[in-house]
Amino acid sequence: MKRIAAVLAALAAAPAAADFRINDAGLQFFVPQAPWALRLPRDDWQVLQEKRSAGGGVYYFIASPSRELQFSIFLDKTDQCDSASACRDLWKRNTAKVNEAARDLSERDRNGFSVVQFHLDKPGGHAVVQTNVSAHAYRDGYWIDVRVTKVGETRPDPEPLLAVLDAMAFRAKSLEGARQYPAGSGKYLALDLPPDWRDALGKGIGTVEVMPATGENWKMLMTVLPPRDRDAPPPTREQLLDATKAVIIRIREQSTGDLQPREFKGRSATGFRFSATDKNPAPGEYRFMSQGVMAVGNVSVTFTVLSNAGEEKSVARMLDILAGMRFAQ
Repeated sequence: MKRIAAVLAALAAAPAAADFRINDAGLQFFVPQAPWALRLPRDDWQVLQEKRSAGGGVYYFIASPSRELQFSIFLDKTDQCDSASACRDLWKRNTAKVNEAARDLSERDRNGFSVVQFHLDKPGGHAVVQTNVSAHAYRDGYWIDVRVTKVGETRPDPEPLLAVLDAMAFRAKSLEGARQYPAGSGKYLALDLPPDWRDALGKGIGTVEVMPATGENWKMLMTVLPPRDRDAPPPTREQLLDATKAVIIRIREQSTGDLQPREFKGRSATGFRFSATDKNPAPGEYRFMSQGVMAVGNVSVTFTVLSNAGEEKSVARMLDILAGMRFAQ
């Protein structure tokens, strides 16, 4: 349980609002201004990285443990290309120097994308071969740049990579229903967040930030901690309590409040939480905090709800939503 306490104590403010969502509709990538999403079946895909460029473009890095491959998506508002083929040609010009080493390069149109397929021998000096599918689409002023890759000691078959591209589809955004977050071993945790609340990847693996529809008067940070052994037993009540007490000890000097762990139970979740007030918050920092540790089955979750004055109802609602966490069907 030391791992839980360490992560709980280290949670910090993270990124800008995310433009991806996992729910019953699958894995969706979108921009708030557009009515569509690039959709993919959920399977065991994990969004591992999210970056936002200064110009407003959003980059995602996604991997599948079962397929042993990964892909990236870059969504960017652009006036430099106005069709899938034009965006593909722009990408070729922009990467001409880097791709001088490309082998067996071929082009095609597939599933609404203009595609470049190629291989790289010993990329970065590593003794592997990399198969690449670079696919480009254009919608409503946005360039959608998808790259699927796989490496191997011998040249990987491109068909599994093209199958990922074939599984993608542009559909109307579907933001209703529980959000789902990877919990290891093919499991997902479900959280009943309102459709207009925002979520984003945090800095640590498995960390998510949840924010209101507008503004930043409060935010919630949580980290999902799958067990190292998929058949491990759930954390005991005593372990969850001890992890919560350990955090209280760490923050006691700079905090006020009763700082007493309070037990809570939901349909599937059980855990402890406490509330505290920062004695001297720095300018721009939150004054109030509710923090805790919970478990759903053998998956542990640490969480922190940060807020300013006047957000008591929002905090209470967020804590109720957390208590309702469960495994997605």
